[in-house]
Amino acid sequence: MHPWEVIAAVGSPLAVMAVLAWMYRRRRRSERLQPRFGAEYGTVVEFGNHRPSRFRLQPLSLSDRVRFQQEWKMCESYFVIDPVAAVYAADGLIAEVMHSCGCPTEAGERFKDFSAQRPWLAQNYLQARETVARHRRGNASTEEMRQAMVRYREVFGELLGEARDVRLTRVS
Repeated sequence: MHPWEVIAAVGSPLAVMAVLAWMYRRRRRSERLQPRFGAEYGTVVEFGNHRPSRFRLQPLSLSDRVRFQQEWKMCESYFVIDPVAAVYAADGLIAEVMHSCGCPTEAGERFKDFSAQRPWLAQNYLQARETVARHRRGNASTEEMRQAMVRYREVFGELLGEARDVRLTRVS
């Protein structure tokens, strides 16, 4: 038996085992990371950190921030009286805040960029919107509407927190 035959006989199974081990580790890593990135996992895997950043939040003016905060407080306080109407009002308010910040609210390439950069915000927004749409069709409970309101609260807080550009300073 020639030396290259021995090397091939021993090396081939080792190479196959190494490839299989690499594939197994990669699959296990994907299983661990998928919950972290949620619905946007596929986009993150496809583009990683190399996806061009075409999405930027626009800063809100101080008057818009104050107005949005007041409207949000009204939505929350109205939830006790009429949860469904409060969630519908929150749905409209969140869409207005997102529009003012330059966030896309409909599916498309810009929304993919937005959701790849802010997966939790996009996921909360989409889940809340889906709940509202199901309620309009008569397929969502009051508890589901409450959960939609909680998701909208998280979206609202993050949008106003990230869009904070105007700093209030004390004038002496």
